[in-house]
Amino acid sequence: MELFTFYMKNIKATLLPKKKLRTPNPTDRFQEYLLEFYTSQCKKIEGHFSMALHYLHHEGIHDLRVEIKRLKAFFNFIEGMNPSFKSKKNFREIRTLFKAWGKIRDIQVQQSLAREWESKLHRDLSPYYNFLKQEEIEAWKPFFRAGEKFNLELLTQKKKRIRKALKELSTSLARSKAVERLNGLIYRLIEFGESPILKEAELHQVRILLKETRYTLEISQGCFPDLGIQDEQIGRLRDLHQILGKWHDAEVTLQFLEAFKSEAGDPEFFKGPAYRELFRYIQKEKATLRTKFEDPWKDFILFFRGGL
Repeated sequence: MELFTFYMKNIKATLLPKKKLRTPNPTDRFQEYLLEFYTSQCKKIEGHFSMALHYLHHEGIHDLRVEIKRLKAFFNFIEGMNPSFKSKKNFREIRTLFKAWGKIRDIQVQQSLAREWESKLHRDLSPYYNFLKQEEIEAWKPFFRAGEKFNLELLTQKKKRIRKALKELSTSLARSKAVERLNGLIYRLIEFGESPILKEAELHQVRILLKETRYTLEISQGCFPDLGIQDEQIGRLRDLHQILGKWHDAEVTLQFLEAFKSEAGDPEFFKGPAYRELFRYIQKEKATLRTKFEDPWKDFILFFRGGL
């Protein structure tokens, strides 16, 4: 509780902006908003990075990864407006940190779910939970290596490149490129929507694409308010990727259970009712979430079919 209180007071209240980013009026330059947005993202990432690395704070790890995903969408947005800014190249070191910290986050989610399912099923899942604890111990090693190697000064260096890329753009060109970028993301989603049944691999792609489209809409809404982007549009994207996020968690559980089984896990556990009931429950959960996704997904495709 003390760490959580410290986190809320010192990170969300101090390191993060205390007010919303100012939406530019028609006479403002879009560059100002985007540079202010980037500065805000850097502060968030620095705060979450500190909490995660120095205090091993679960929510700090989660929040850091969320803000890194938002930063990736921002980099892609800048490249979409000015291809001289290479998003993939600028994101490389940040991506290394993101990937290295992904395993520990997956394990922490699975530990939380294991406790939840143990309560719901009234079964002893301690052999599986012990396996997850051992996996966590191993995952801390790359976590610390990546954290110690990551240089926060890189974020400041990249701001200079962003400023240079933005200076080369007129407002009208930047606006048209932003619309082009948004419509490109939306049309990719619509292409998936043309398929009567999405394969599981496609659902993973859609989940990632929904997040990037949402973050890009949020950036564009603040940067070019005359585009008329509505909160409802952003809300539809958020709701869809959150459903698929839970679906993904269930899919990851099956992967961890398979790893537990293949690594000479407790044979009695896999013969007993606890494993069978857990496996059936997760399969049912996946199916339920997929069904829950279908109708709003169809509505989304109809809503966005014409683009912005």
